[in-house]
Amino acid sequence: MGIVMSFVRVRPEQVAELGFAGADEVGELVFAAENPGPSGYLDKAWSGLDHLLQAAGSGIELTDAGNSLADTDYSLWPGELVRETDERLRALPFDALAAHYDPAALDRAGIYPNIWLREGGAEGLHYLNHHYAGLREFFRHAAKHGSAAVAHLG
Repeated sequence: MGIVMSFVRVRPEQVAELGFAGADEVGELVFAAENPGPSGYLDKAWSGLDHLLQAAGSGIELTDAGNSLADTDYSLWPGELVRETDERLRALPFDALAAHYDPAALDRAGIYPNIWLREGGAEGLHYLNHHYAGLREFFRHAAKHGSAAVAHLG
């Protein structure tokens, strides 16, 4: 199994409902709030992407952004944060992240998941590129629709 991260787009009218939800209700509301559009599923790439985003000085923190919802594994990214993240992602092509990709350093630092040295690092780079493209598409779509997002890490 393992720890995965995903984002779900939520409409502005759904944000208030999430803010008043108890810990037992948050997950149900998030899954019920699923709106059409690109998937925000990052699988286990979240840690590698977060590391590269930090190394590139992007100002994007995947795991420490947003507001915790009812002391759960969910965090709410308000519409403004979604728009800012979209702008930063659009300004940052994957090549700018790849310039900071060092499979041996990721492995030594214990960056999750432990795949960085496979196939000389090529497998990990491809994995990150695939999920980075999805992340950019998700935030572009959410920002275009004026949406907030909910992140889940667990």
